Amino acid sequence: MRLKHVGERRLISRIRSAFEEKRADVLLGIGDDAALVRGPDRLLLTTDI
Repeated sequence: MRLKHVGERRLISRIRSAFEEKRADVLLGIGDDAALVRGPDRLLLTTDI
Protein backbone atom coordinates (compact mmCIF):
# COMPACT_ATOMS: atom_id res chain seq x y z
CA MET A 1 0.00 0.00 0.00
CA ARG A 2 1.34 3.41 -0.93
CA LEU A 3 0.20 6.64 0.65
CA LYS A 4 -0.25 8.28 -2.73
CA HIS A 5 -2.80 5.58 -3.63
CA VAL A 6 -4.93 5.67 -0.46
CA GLY A 7 -4.43 9.21 0.85
CA GLU A 8 -3.43 10.33 4.35
CA ARG A 9 -6.94 10.38 5.86
CA ARG A 10 -7.79 6.88 4.60
CA LEU A 11 -4.46 5.55 5.90
CA ILE A 12 -5.17 7.06 9.34
CA SER A 13 -8.62 5.46 9.26
CA ARG A 14 -7.10 2.05 8.51
CA ILE A 15 -4.55 2.41 11.30
CA ARG A 16 -7.24 3.57 13.74
CA SER A 17 -9.42 0.52 12.97
CA ALA A 18 -6.45 -1.79 13.57
CA PHE A 19 -5.88 -0.27 17.04
CA GLU A 20 -9.43 0.23 18.33
CA GLU A 21 -8.75 -1.48 21.67
CA LYS A 22 -9.16 0.96 24.57
CA ARG A 23 -6.16 1.10 26.89
CA ALA A 24 -5.83 2.81 30.26
CA ASP A 25 -2.28 3.96 29.44
CA VAL A 26 -3.36 5.84 26.30
CA LEU A 27 -4.65 9.22 27.48
CA LEU A 28 -5.23 10.68 24.02
CA GLY A 29 -5.16 8.21 21.16
CA ILE A 30 -4.68 8.37 17.44
CA GLY A 31 -5.83 11.59 15.89
CA ASP A 32 -4.51 14.36 13.76
CA ASP A 33 -0.82 14.44 14.66
CA ALA A 34 -0.12 12.97 18.09
CA ALA A 35 -0.99 10.55 20.89
CA LEU A 36 -0.50 11.03 24.63
CA VAL A 37 0.61 7.90 26.52
CA ARG A 38 0.99 7.33 30.26
CA GLY A 39 4.20 5.66 31.43
CA PRO A 40 6.52 6.55 34.31
CA ASP A 41 5.82 10.05 32.96
CA ARG A 42 3.57 11.17 30.15
CA LEU A 43 4.88 10.64 26.63
CA LEU A 44 3.72 12.59 23.58
CA LEU A 45 4.18 10.60 20.35
CA THR A 46 4.00 12.44 17.06
CA THR A 47 4.69 11.85 13.40
CA ASP A 48 4.04 13.56 10.10
CA ILE A 49 3.29 11.69 6.90
